[in-house]
Amino acid sequence: MVEIGDSAPAAVIWKTNPDGEAERQFDLNSAYSNGTTVLYFFPGAFTGVCTNSTCDLRDQFKDFAELKAQLFGISVDLPFSQGVFMKQNELNYPLLSDFNKELISKFGIVDDDFVGFKGVAKRSLFLVKDKKIAYKWVADVPTDYPPFDDLKEALN
Repeated sequence: MVEIGDSAPAAVIWKTNPDGEAERQFDLNSAYSNGTTVLYFFPGAFTGVCTNSTCDLRDQFKDFAELKAQLFGISVDLPFSQGVFMKQNELNYPLLSDFNKELISKFGIVDDDFVGFKGVAKRSLFLVKDKKIAYKWVADVPTDYPPFDDLKEALN
């Protein structure tokens, strides 16, 4: 698992924007080059805590923008499912599809027992500054709710 101070793992993956447009070759390393980056990994779209937390981030998006942080949600869902999830929940930040599990493996946050499903993301938050991990939180159990206020404090 990556630790604070480690280089932030990157990959070239699918990105679905809030307007529903999908980008097939999004390089997460280029996002790191554009400034402070918040990564919110969640197990799966359309599940209870995942829906509530992604909507909570939607409602707090302005706070993160004011702190000059770009925000990405990441799950192993296909980008097409993520697009429907985004539309249903009116998300205002992009979702990244880690369908091939490259990022969750690099970050060391693979959950092999999410209600019997193997290979989803452990619910987690990472703050990347200068291409390094500056903050991290990883849920002990899938129902743990992310500490978004702690993340905002770390951004300050």
